[in-house]
Amino acid sequence: MTAINVQSELGMLTMEMLKPDDGSVSDLRPCIIFYFGGGFVKRNLKHFKRQAEYFRNLGVICILADYHLANEGDGLAVCFADAQAVLNEVAEKAEQLGIDRHKIVVCGGSAGGTLACWCSLNSSIPCAQVLFNPVLFFGEQNIKKISPKEIMVQINEEAAGLNKVETYMQAWGEEFKLYPQHFSAYHKLDNAVIPPTLILQGSNDPIAYSGVILFHQKALESGNDCHLVLYQGEEHGFFNYDKNDNKFCYEDTLKQMEAFLRERNLI
Repeated sequence: MTAINVQSELGMLTMEMLKPDDGSVSDLRPCIIFYFGGGFVKRNLKHFKRQAEYFRNLGVICILADYHLANEGDGLAVCFADAQAVLNEVAEKAEQLGIDRHKIVVCGGSAGGTLACWCSLNSSIPCAQVLFNPVLFFGEQNIKKISPKEIMVQINEEAAGLNKVETYMQAWGEEFKLYPQHFSAYHKLDNAVIPPTLILQGSNDPIAYSGVILFHQKALESGNDCHLVLYQGEEHGFFNYDKNDNKFCYEDTLKQMEAFLRERNLI
């Protein structure tokens, strides 16, 4: 295990980097940066440790990114700024770290997926992104004009689901309360080009489902390469190793991610 340090506005971030055991030290490898989930208010640097170990064994350098939480700074802005700072630092020091600068993938789950997508929308660094039930829509502006009837049913259910994380949202800051669209990947997607994207999403997710459907639809309409794999009946966090006993979703999402990356010569 190797540690990597990134300086952010609120202080130093120290995170784990997993490097393959095989190969020459001079080899430049693909890299996946994993952003943990937790509603922007909970830290779990081990969230994607199993996935990172899996891809490390396939020859990929994996970084378990850290970022300051919304309740450690002035709301969501600090999370988004730190996520970008980690990406910038990895790209800047890519050769020194043994990373192929042109093969940096961003990945995250839930809030971490939101951050990964934000980085892809604001930077040309990522060559691909993999998003596990990411929250991609904040706000309700014009939603009835662009979403089919069946999606509106899910959106109403989502409003009920979000009540469960109301305490999280209280820490997201005044800017989010006044201008939620500022943090919305769906709104940011206007006239934007994103790298090849894989979204893995449960159909019974009251927090992320409707936003993912809207984002995917808009991405395709704007000519982006965006693939959505739906897991019928699965809830938020379905991909986590400890979510259920049969491990099917954990294992299948790994296979989907591996196939997606192999198709693009990133493994």
